[in-house]
Amino acid sequence: MRKGILVAGLAIAAASISGCQSSNPDFGSAVSATGGGGTTTTGGTGTGGTGTGTGTGTGTGTGTDGGTTSTSSSTFSPGDSGTTGTGDPAVTTLSSGDHALAFNTSGQSPDEGGLIALSPNSSGVIVAVDDATGGGLAWPEPIDVPFFAAGTNRGNAARNYDPTNIQNHSLLKGANSNASYAEFRRIDGEADAELQVWSYDHSYIGQYRVWRGGNTPDENNLAAFYGGNKTNAANLPATATYTGRMGATATTANWVPFDRTAPDRDAQDPTSTYDNSPILDASGNPVLDANGNPTSNTTADTVDPNGEWRVTADANLTADFGAGTVRGSFNDTVWKVWRPNPAEKADGNGYVTIYNRDEASSPFPDSYSVNASINGSDYTGSVRANGGYVQGNNHVAGSFFGPNGEETAGAFYNEATAPGPSDGLSPYEENRRGYVNIRGVFRGAQ
Repeated sequence: MRKGILVAGLAIAAASISGCQSSNPDFGSAVSATGGGGTTTTGGTGTGGTGTGTGTGTGTGTGTDGGTTSTSSSTFSPGDSGTTGTGDPAVTTLSSGDHALAFNTSGQSPDEGGLIALSPNSSGVIVAVDDATGGGLAWPEPIDVPFFAAGTNRGNAARNYDPTNIQNHSLLKGANSNASYAEFRRIDGEADAELQVWSYDHSYIGQYRVWRGGNTPDENNLAAFYGGNKTNAANLPATATYTGRMGATATTANWVPFDRTAPDRDAQDPTSTYDNSPILDASGNPVLDANGNPTSNTTADTVDPNGEWRVTADANLTADFGAGTVRGSFNDTVWKVWRPNPAEKADGNGYVTIYNRDEASSPFPDSYSVNASINGSDYTGSVRANGGYVQGNNHVAGSFFGPNGEETAGAFYNEATAPGPSDGLSPYEENRRGYVNIRGVFRGAQ
Protein backbone atom coordinates (compact mmCIF):
# COMPACT_ATOMS: atom_id res chain seq x y z
CA MET A 1 0.00 0.00 0.00
CA ARG A 2 1.20 3.47 -0.77
CA LYS A 3 2.43 5.25 2.32
CA GLY A 4 0.98 8.51 3.58
CA ILE A 5 2.45 11.95 3.34
CA LEU A 6 1.63 14.60 5.92
CA VAL A 7 2.26 18.26 5.28
CA ALA A 8 2.38 20.13 8.57
CA GLY A 9 -0.05 17.60 10.03
CA LEU A 10 -2.40 17.69 7.05
CA ALA A 11 -2.71 14.98 4.42
CA ILE A 12 -1.97 15.58 0.77
CA ALA A 13 -5.21 14.41 -0.81
CA ALA A 14 -6.17 13.07 -4.20
CA ALA A 15 -9.31 15.14 -4.22
CA SER A 16 -11.30 17.65 -6.20
CA ILE A 17 -10.25 21.25 -5.60
CA SER A 18 -12.24 24.18 -6.92
CA GLY A 19 -14.21 21.83 -9.12
CA CYS A 20 -11.14 20.33 -10.80
CA GLN A 21 -10.98 16.58 -10.39
CA SER A 22 -7.56 15.04 -10.90
CA SER A 23 -6.27 11.50 -10.61
CA ASN A 24 -2.96 12.88 -9.35
CA PRO A 25 -2.58 13.38 -5.59
CA ASP A 26 -2.53 16.96 -4.49
CA PHE A 27 -3.68 19.13 -1.63
CA GLY A 28 -7.34 18.64 -0.80
CA SER A 29 -9.66 20.65 1.38
CA ALA A 30 -9.89 19.91 5.10
CA VAL A 31 -13.03 17.82 5.38
CA SER A 32 -13.16 16.41 8.90
CA ALA A 33 -12.42 17.79 12.32
CA THR A 34 -13.02 16.60 15.86
CA GLY A 35 -12.00 17.90 19.25
CA GLY A 36 -12.73 21.07 21.18
CA GLY A 37 -12.51 24.75 20.41
CA GLY A 38 -11.84 26.20 16.93
CA THR A 39 -9.64 24.97 14.12
CA THR A 40 -5.96 25.35 13.41
CA THR A 41 -6.68 25.95 9.77
CA THR A 42 -8.43 29.21 10.61
CA GLY A 43 -6.70 30.13 13.84
CA GLY A 44 -9.42 29.24 16.33
CA THR A 45 -9.13 30.29 19.95
CA GLY A 46 -10.62 27.33 21.74
CA THR A 47 -9.27 25.43 24.70
CA GLY A 48 -7.26 22.98 22.67
CA GLY A 49 -7.87 19.41 21.77
CA THR A 50 -6.86 16.59 19.52
CA GLY A 51 -8.14 16.28 15.97
CA THR A 52 -8.26 13.03 14.08
CA GLY A 53 -8.93 12.52 10.39
CA THR A 54 -8.89 9.44 8.22
CA GLY A 55 -7.68 8.67 4.76
CA THR A 56 -6.88 5.04 4.18
CA GLY A 57 -5.08 5.24 7.49
CA THR A 58 -5.34 7.58 10.46
CA GLY A 59 -3.45 10.83 11.05
CA THR A 60 -3.46 12.81 14.29
CA GLY A 61 -2.36 16.36 15.11
CA THR A 62 -2.63 18.58 18.15
CA GLY A 63 -3.60 22.26 18.15
CA THR A 64 -1.33 24.15 20.52
CA ASP A 65 -3.30 27.40 20.61
CA GLY A 66 -6.72 25.92 20.92
CA GLY A 67 -8.54 24.19 18.15
CA THR A 68 -8.33 20.99 16.22
CA THR A 69 -6.31 19.59 13.40
CA SER A 70 -8.25 18.64 10.30
CA THR A 71 -7.25 16.05 7.76
CA SER A 72 -8.40 15.36 4.22
CA SER A 73 -9.79 12.29 2.63
CA SER A 74 -6.89 10.78 0.75
CA THR A 75 -5.71 7.86 -1.30
CA PHE A 76 -2.56 8.03 0.84
CA SER A 77 -2.25 6.28 4.18
CA PRO A 78 -1.55 9.02 6.74
CA GLY A 79 -0.91 6.62 9.58
CA ASP A 80 2.90 6.67 9.31
CA SER A 81 4.91 8.75 11.73
CA GLY A 82 5.95 11.84 9.87
CA THR A 83 6.01 15.60 9.98
CA THR A 84 3.05 16.73 12.06
CA GLY A 85 2.89 20.48 12.27
CA THR A 86 1.16 22.30 15.08
CA GLY A 87 0.55 25.94 15.73
CA ASP A 88 -1.78 28.53 14.28
CA PRO A 89 -1.30 29.52 10.64
CA ALA A 90 -3.03 32.82 11.39
CA VAL A 91 0.20 33.97 13.05
CA THR A 92 3.79 33.72 11.86
CA THR A 93 5.33 31.95 14.85
CA LEU A 94 5.07 28.19 14.38
CA SER A 95 5.86 25.60 17.02
CA SER A 96 6.63 23.00 14.34
CA GLY A 97 6.22 22.32 10.66
CA ASP A 98 8.23 21.37 7.61
CA HIS A 99 11.87 22.37 7.40
CA ALA A 100 12.50 25.29 5.04
CA LEU A 101 15.48 27.29 3.93
CA ALA A 102 13.72 30.64 3.93
CA PHE A 103 15.17 33.61 2.09
CA ASN A 104 14.08 37.22 2.23
CA THR A 105 15.11 40.59 0.87
CA SER A 106 18.04 40.89 3.30
CA GLY A 107 19.98 37.92 1.96
CA GLN A 108 20.46 34.19 2.39
CA SER A 109 18.66 31.88 4.77
CA PRO A 110 20.28 31.10 8.10
CA ASP A 111 21.61 27.55 8.02
CA GLU A 112 19.11 26.46 10.64
CA GLY A 113 16.40 27.61 8.27
CA GLY A 114 12.82 28.13 9.39
CA LEU A 115 9.43 26.44 9.38
CA ILE A 116 6.61 26.37 6.86
CA ALA A 117 3.02 25.24 7.54
CA LEU A 118 0.55 24.40 4.78
CA SER A 119 -3.12 24.32 5.79
CA PRO A 120 -5.56 23.17 3.07
CA ASN A 121 -8.94 24.84 2.87
CA SER A 122 -11.86 24.65 0.43
CA SER A 123 -10.08 26.56 -2.35
CA GLY A 124 -6.38 25.97 -1.86
CA VAL A 125 -3.81 26.28 0.91
CA ILE A 126 -3.03 28.83 3.63
CA VAL A 127 0.76 29.14 3.70
CA ALA A 128 2.61 30.41 6.76
CA VAL A 129 6.38 30.81 7.04
CA ASP A 130 7.89 31.29 10.49
CA ASP A 131 9.54 34.70 10.67
CA ALA A 132 11.01 34.15 14.14
CA THR A 133 12.98 30.94 13.68
CA GLY A 134 16.37 31.74 12.23
CA GLY A 135 16.55 35.30 13.45
CA GLY A 136 13.53 37.07 11.99
CA LEU A 137 13.13 36.62 8.25
CA ALA A 138 10.56 39.40 7.76
CA TRP A 139 8.09 37.22 5.88
CA PRO A 140 4.57 38.57 5.24
CA GLU A 141 1.48 37.35 7.07
CA PRO A 142 0.08 33.92 6.11
CA ILE A 143 -1.47 33.99 2.65
CA ASP A 144 -4.41 32.02 1.27
CA VAL A 145 -3.15 30.72 -2.09
CA PRO A 146 -5.82 29.14 -4.35
CA PHE A 147 -5.29 25.94 -6.30
CA PHE A 148 -4.22 26.57 -9.93
CA ALA A 149 -5.53 23.75 -12.10
CA ALA A 150 -3.92 24.81 -15.37
CA GLY A 151 -0.40 24.94 -13.92
CA THR A 152 -0.94 21.66 -12.08
CA ASN A 153 -2.07 19.87 -15.22
CA ARG A 154 0.85 21.17 -17.26
CA GLY A 155 3.30 20.10 -14.57
CA ASN A 156 1.88 16.60 -14.34
CA ALA A 157 2.13 16.15 -18.11
CA ALA A 158 5.84 15.60 -17.47
CA ARG A 159 4.96 12.20 -16.00
CA ASN A 160 4.12 11.00 -19.48
CA TYR A 161 7.43 11.97 -21.06
CA ASP A 162 9.99 9.37 -22.08
CA PRO A 163 12.55 9.36 -19.21
CA THR A 164 15.36 9.09 -21.76
CA ASN A 165 14.24 12.24 -23.57
CA ILE A 166 16.87 14.89 -22.93
CA GLN A 167 14.18 17.54 -23.31
CA ASN A 168 12.48 16.41 -20.07
CA HIS A 169 13.77 18.75 -17.36
CA SER A 170 11.01 18.01 -14.85
CA LEU A 171 11.53 17.11 -11.21
CA LEU A 172 9.22 14.18 -11.98
CA LYS A 173 11.71 12.77 -14.49
CA GLY A 174 12.54 9.17 -13.65
CA ALA A 175 10.02 9.01 -10.79
CA ASN A 176 7.34 6.34 -10.69
CA SER A 177 3.74 6.91 -11.71
CA ASN A 178 2.74 7.82 -8.16
CA ALA A 179 4.69 11.08 -8.35
CA SER A 180 2.67 14.24 -8.92
CA TYR A 181 2.85 18.02 -9.04
CA ALA A 182 0.48 20.62 -7.60
CA GLU A 183 0.53 24.39 -8.14
CA PHE A 184 -1.16 27.22 -6.24
CA ARG A 185 -1.24 30.87 -7.38
CA ARG A 186 -2.52 34.19 -6.08
CA ILE A 187 -2.10 37.56 -7.77
CA ASP A 188 -4.07 40.52 -6.47
CA GLY A 189 -3.60 43.82 -4.71
CA GLU A 190 -2.47 42.08 -1.52
CA ALA A 191 -0.10 39.38 -2.76
CA ASP A 192 1.70 37.84 -5.70
CA ALA A 193 2.36 34.36 -4.34
CA GLU A 194 3.14 30.97 -5.85
CA LEU A 195 3.37 27.55 -4.19
CA GLN A 196 4.77 24.52 -6.05
CA VAL A 197 4.80 21.01 -4.56
CA TRP A 198 6.20 17.78 -6.02
CA SER A 199 5.06 14.71 -4.08
CA TYR A 200 6.35 11.13 -4.20
CA ASP A 201 5.70 7.87 -2.38
CA HIS A 202 7.14 8.93 0.99
CA SER A 203 8.35 12.52 0.61
CA TYR A 204 7.65 15.84 -1.05
CA ILE A 205 9.63 18.93 -1.99
CA GLY A 206 8.40 22.42 -2.71
CA GLN A 207 9.07 26.06 -3.35
CA TYR A 208 7.01 29.00 -2.11
CA ARG A 209 7.70 32.55 -3.15
CA VAL A 210 6.04 35.89 -2.44
CA TRP A 211 6.94 38.64 -4.89
CA ARG A 212 7.55 41.94 -3.15
CA GLY A 213 8.30 44.16 -6.11
CA GLY A 214 12.01 43.45 -6.55
CA ASN A 215 13.64 42.85 -9.90
CA THR A 216 15.39 39.60 -8.99
CA PRO A 217 14.64 36.62 -6.71
CA ASP A 218 17.21 38.00 -4.26
CA GLU A 219 14.85 40.91 -3.59
CA ASN A 220 11.82 38.79 -2.73
CA ASN A 221 10.75 36.10 -0.27
CA LEU A 222 11.41 32.48 -1.20
CA ALA A 223 11.25 29.26 0.82
CA ALA A 224 12.62 25.92 -0.39
CA PHE A 225 11.14 23.16 1.77
CA TYR A 226 10.76 19.40 2.13
CA GLY A 227 8.93 16.87 4.28
CA GLY A 228 7.09 13.58 4.38
CA ASN A 229 7.07 10.38 6.43
CA LYS A 230 10.44 10.54 8.10
CA THR A 231 12.29 7.27 8.70
CA ASN A 232 12.91 6.05 12.23
CA ALA A 233 16.69 6.16 12.54
CA ALA A 234 16.73 2.60 13.90
CA ASN A 235 15.31 1.36 10.58
CA LEU A 236 17.91 2.93 8.30
CA PRO A 237 20.14 0.48 6.38
CA ALA A 238 23.94 0.33 6.56
CA THR A 239 24.29 2.23 3.29
CA ALA A 240 21.98 3.53 0.59
CA THR A 241 22.41 5.09 -2.84
CA TYR A 242 19.81 7.56 -4.10
CA THR A 243 19.16 8.82 -7.61
CA GLY A 244 16.72 11.56 -8.53
CA ARG A 245 16.47 15.18 -9.55
CA MET A 246 17.42 18.66 -8.38
CA GLY A 247 15.49 21.83 -9.25
CA ALA A 248 16.47 25.39 -8.39
CA THR A 249 16.29 29.09 -9.14
CA ALA A 250 19.54 30.91 -9.95
CA THR A 251 20.47 34.58 -10.15
CA THR A 252 23.54 35.46 -12.21
CA ALA A 253 25.32 38.77 -12.86
CA ASN A 254 28.56 40.39 -14.08
CA TRP A 255 29.32 37.83 -16.80
CA VAL A 256 30.24 38.58 -20.41
CA PRO A 257 28.12 37.03 -23.20
CA PHE A 258 29.32 33.75 -24.71
CA ASP A 259 28.81 31.97 -28.02
CA ARG A 260 27.08 28.60 -28.06
CA THR A 261 29.07 26.08 -30.05
CA ALA A 262 27.84 22.70 -28.83
CA PRO A 263 26.13 20.16 -31.09
CA ASP A 264 22.37 19.97 -30.86
CA ARG A 265 20.83 18.16 -27.89
CA ASP A 266 17.32 19.41 -28.66
CA ALA A 267 16.61 17.21 -31.67
CA GLN A 268 13.55 15.78 -29.92
CA ASP A 269 12.10 19.25 -29.36
CA PRO A 270 10.15 20.29 -32.49
CA THR A 271 10.05 23.93 -31.31
CA SER A 272 13.82 24.31 -31.09
CA THR A 273 15.45 26.75 -33.51
CA TYR A 274 18.99 26.08 -32.28
CA ASP A 275 20.15 23.16 -34.39
CA ASN A 276 23.83 23.81 -35.15
CA SER A 277 22.97 22.96 -38.77
CA PRO A 278 25.61 23.12 -41.52
CA ILE A 279 25.85 26.21 -43.72
CA LEU A 280 25.21 25.22 -47.35
CA ASP A 281 26.07 26.97 -50.58
CA ALA A 282 23.66 27.54 -53.48
CA SER A 283 24.26 24.00 -54.70
CA GLY A 284 23.49 22.47 -51.31
CA ASN A 285 27.09 21.63 -50.48
CA PRO A 286 28.63 22.41 -47.07
CA VAL A 287 30.57 25.69 -46.85
CA LEU A 288 34.06 24.93 -45.55
CA ASP A 289 36.22 27.07 -43.27
CA ALA A 290 39.92 27.85 -43.82
CA ASN A 291 40.86 24.45 -42.43
CA GLY A 292 38.49 22.57 -44.71
CA ASN A 293 35.93 21.87 -41.99
CA PRO A 294 32.17 22.34 -42.52
CA THR A 295 30.78 25.54 -41.02
CA SER A 296 27.56 25.67 -39.01
CA ASN A 297 24.89 28.10 -37.88
CA THR A 298 26.41 29.18 -34.57
CA THR A 299 27.93 32.57 -35.36
CA ALA A 300 24.86 34.55 -34.23
CA ASP A 301 24.07 32.27 -31.31
CA THR A 302 25.35 34.51 -28.52
CA VAL A 303 23.83 34.19 -25.05
CA ASP A 304 23.77 36.76 -22.25
CA PRO A 305 24.35 34.63 -19.12
CA ASN A 306 23.07 37.30 -16.72
CA GLY A 307 19.56 37.05 -15.33
CA GLU A 308 17.23 34.62 -13.61
CA TRP A 309 17.53 30.97 -14.59
CA ARG A 310 15.61 27.78 -13.94
CA VAL A 311 18.10 25.02 -13.19
CA THR A 312 17.65 21.25 -13.13
CA ALA A 313 20.14 18.41 -12.75
CA ASP A 314 20.44 14.75 -11.89
CA ALA A 315 20.88 14.12 -8.16
CA ASN A 316 23.15 11.26 -7.03
CA LEU A 317 23.73 10.78 -3.30
CA THR A 318 25.21 7.97 -1.19
CA ALA A 319 24.48 7.69 2.53
CA ASP A 320 26.83 5.72 4.79
CA PHE A 321 24.83 5.43 8.00
CA GLY A 322 27.66 3.73 9.85
CA ALA A 323 30.08 6.54 9.07
CA GLY A 324 27.34 9.15 9.40
CA THR A 325 27.97 10.78 6.02
CA VAL A 326 26.13 11.79 2.86
CA ARG A 327 28.25 12.32 -0.25
CA GLY A 328 27.22 13.01 -3.81
CA SER A 329 26.49 15.61 -6.43
CA PHE A 330 23.99 17.37 -8.66
CA ASN A 331 25.25 16.54 -12.17
CA ASP A 332 24.78 17.66 -15.78
CA THR A 333 23.09 20.96 -15.01
CA VAL A 334 20.56 22.36 -17.48
CA TRP A 335 19.94 26.14 -17.43
CA LYS A 336 16.77 27.62 -18.85
CA VAL A 337 15.68 31.26 -19.14
CA TRP A 338 12.71 32.95 -20.80
CA ARG A 339 14.23 35.31 -23.33
CA PRO A 340 12.51 35.47 -26.73
CA ASN A 341 15.49 37.05 -28.48
CA PRO A 342 16.15 35.70 -32.00
CA ALA A 343 19.88 36.35 -31.62
CA GLU A 344 19.97 33.91 -28.70
CA LYS A 345 18.06 31.22 -30.58
CA ALA A 346 15.21 30.81 -28.13
CA ASP A 347 12.84 27.92 -28.77
CA GLY A 348 9.26 28.31 -29.93
CA ASN A 349 8.15 29.07 -26.37
CA GLY A 350 10.70 31.85 -25.89
CA TYR A 351 13.16 29.86 -23.76
CA VAL A 352 16.92 29.61 -24.13
CA THR A 353 18.22 26.28 -22.82
CA ILE A 354 21.89 25.69 -21.99
CA TYR A 355 23.13 22.12 -21.54
CA ASN A 356 26.09 23.29 -19.56
CA ARG A 357 28.30 20.22 -19.91
CA ASP A 358 28.38 20.81 -23.67
CA GLU A 359 29.30 24.52 -23.59
CA ALA A 360 32.98 25.22 -22.95
CA SER A 361 32.37 28.99 -22.78
CA SER A 362 29.44 28.91 -20.36
CA PRO A 363 30.20 30.46 -16.95
CA PHE A 364 27.76 28.19 -15.13
CA PRO A 365 28.80 25.20 -12.97
CA ASP A 366 28.42 21.78 -14.59
CA SER A 367 27.81 20.22 -11.19
CA TYR A 368 27.61 20.79 -7.43
CA SER A 369 29.18 18.54 -4.77
CA VAL A 370 27.31 17.59 -1.58
CA ASN A 371 29.10 16.76 1.68
CA ALA A 372 26.95 16.33 4.79
CA SER A 373 26.84 14.68 8.22
CA ILE A 374 23.96 12.50 9.39
CA ASN A 375 22.21 13.07 12.72
CA GLY A 376 19.46 10.51 13.25
CA SER A 377 17.22 10.70 10.18
CA ASP A 378 18.48 14.14 9.14
CA TYR A 379 21.65 15.53 7.60
CA THR A 380 23.24 18.95 7.11
CA GLY A 381 26.41 20.14 5.46
CA SER A 382 27.81 21.98 2.47
CA VAL A 383 27.11 22.15 -1.24
CA ARG A 384 29.86 23.55 -3.46
CA ALA A 385 29.99 24.60 -7.10
CA ASN A 386 32.57 22.55 -9.02
CA GLY A 387 34.96 24.23 -11.43
CA GLY A 388 37.29 26.58 -9.59
CA TYR A 389 34.78 29.09 -8.21
CA VAL A 390 35.30 31.09 -5.05
CA GLN A 391 32.73 29.59 -2.66
CA GLY A 392 30.49 31.90 -0.67
CA ASN A 393 27.61 31.07 1.64
CA ASN A 394 26.32 27.55 1.09
CA HIS A 395 24.30 24.95 2.95
CA VAL A 396 22.41 21.70 2.38
CA ALA A 397 19.81 20.11 4.66
CA GLY A 398 17.86 16.92 4.11
CA SER A 399 16.16 13.91 5.68
CA PHE A 400 15.38 10.27 4.95
CA PHE A 401 11.80 9.16 4.36
CA GLY A 402 9.85 5.91 4.18
CA PRO A 403 9.82 2.87 6.50
CA ASN A 404 13.45 1.99 5.70
CA GLY A 405 14.90 5.15 4.21
CA GLU A 406 13.60 4.49 0.69
CA GLU A 407 13.73 8.19 -0.23
CA THR A 408 15.68 11.32 0.63
CA ALA A 409 14.67 14.93 0.11
CA GLY A 410 16.18 18.27 1.01
CA ALA A 411 16.95 21.89 0.20
CA PHE A 412 20.16 23.79 -0.49
CA TYR A 413 21.74 27.07 -1.53
CA ASN A 414 25.13 28.14 -2.85
CA GLU A 415 26.91 31.37 -3.74
CA ALA A 416 29.77 31.02 -6.23
CA THR A 417 31.96 33.81 -7.65
CA ALA A 418 34.52 33.75 -10.44
CA PRO A 419 38.11 34.25 -9.24
CA GLY A 420 39.05 36.45 -12.21
CA PRO A 421 39.86 38.67 -13.82
CA SER A 422 42.73 39.30 -11.42
CA ASP A 423 46.43 40.02 -11.75
CA GLY A 424 49.42 41.37 -9.86
CA LEU A 425 50.00 44.49 -11.94
CA SER A 426 48.48 46.89 -9.43
CA PRO A 427 45.97 47.08 -6.58
CA TYR A 428 42.35 47.10 -7.64
CA GLU A 429 39.00 47.61 -5.96
CA GLU A 430 36.62 46.24 -8.52
CA ASN A 431 33.09 45.33 -7.67
CA ARG A 432 32.08 41.72 -7.25
CA ARG A 433 33.06 39.50 -10.21
CA GLY A 434 30.70 37.23 -12.11
CA TYR A 435 28.57 35.25 -9.67
CA VAL A 436 25.93 32.52 -9.52
CA ASN A 437 23.52 32.40 -6.58
CA ILE A 438 21.40 29.26 -6.59
CA ARG A 439 18.80 27.82 -4.20
CA GLY A 440 16.46 24.91 -4.58
CA VAL A 441 15.30 21.42 -3.65
CA PHE A 442 16.15 17.83 -4.48
CA ARG A 443 14.78 14.34 -4.07
CA GLY A 444 16.09 10.83 -4.68
CA ALA A 445 15.01 7.21 -4.25
CA GLN A 446 16.88 3.92 -3.82
